Amino acid sequence: MPTFRRDMAIPVRCDKPGQKRLEKTNDGQVEVDLMICTHPYPRVVLATQDKSLGKGARTILAHLLENKDQSKNGYRQRYFEIKEDKLSHKWFLLVSYDFPASTPSLSKERIVGVDLGISCPLYVAINNGYARLGWRQFHALAARIRAIQNQTIRRRREILRGGKTIISDDRARSGHGLKRKLLPIEKLQGRIDRAYTTINHQFSSAVIKFAKDHGAGMIQIEDLDGLKEILSGTFLGERWRYSELQQFIKYKAKENGIEVKEVNPQYTSQRCSQCGYINEQFTFNYRQEQRQKLGKPVPFTCPECKYEANADYNAARNLATLDIEQLIMRQLDKQGIKN
Repeated sequence: MPTFRRDMAIPVRCDKPGQKRLEKTNDGQVEVDLMICTHPYPRVVLATQDKSLGKGARTILAHLLENKDQSKNGYRQRYFEIKEDKLSHKWFLLVSYDFPASTPSLSKERIVGVDLGISCPLYVAINNGYARLGWRQFHALAARIRAIQNQTIRRRREILRGGKTIISDDRARSGHGLKRKLLPIEKLQGRIDRAYTTINHQFSSAVIKFAKDHGAGMIQIEDLDGLKEILSGTFLGERWRYSELQQFIKYKAKENGIEVKEVNPQYTSQRCSQCGYINEQFTFNYRQEQRQKLGKPVPFTCPECKYEANADYNAARNLATLDIEQLIMRQLDKQGIKN
């Protein structure tokens, strides 16, 4: 390779004829014989027993081994990466693969709306019924998020205060002393990243399953551009990877033949999902003030039709509405509200 760093993954192609791929041996192992350098062709043989893998990985591995001719109708091996985990000093073979998107009977007229909630990390609703995913389904994950965020802040402060001089001080010593002090923070950050990613996978998988169970061919999510200030006050907060969560929803939806559309979320929390009236008083600041005063989330109430519902559910229902941006613009003109 022209350039190489110790923490880089070594890429190895395996998607062309004649290139090495995963193979099953007579004793039940799965191995791959890799030539990763030029002359004199030193070889690295990686092998593993099926029992060392999780159930999901074993299933994917079986699909890859079945498709020996790399047919587009099955799971295909695309390329490998060899990478050392710097904490455990173990080497791993990362296998990139693809497979044909499933084609369930989904209708794009059935739309799922996904709202980043205040009282709940996610609220999911559908446009043709009252089914939803909210606090009841996600409260356990919500508790884990709170615990991770609080533990992270507390532990990071403990580490930084562990020495006589904090690392940001001008008098702090450089060299190996600084490196040793930073190492626990790096390990902590690695655990945090993995925990956040795992929870985001669980959120996104729940959204996709909800859409498939209800035959929805479209998911509408909030366009997060320019919303960092607003999101910093929500349940997820600025420390949560909401962009990562949406990316997971997008790629998992694509794998299942579901279209994802980003929608401008402006006024979706103030619009009545029942009659379309926009409650100007139901602002973010109003919700926060009422929550502090009452000690619980305040429901959305429509002054026009008297409809009342959970505020996050109401917003999710609006996001699940076809052409919601145009409907909101027309309602703004009708009520004489300056956008």
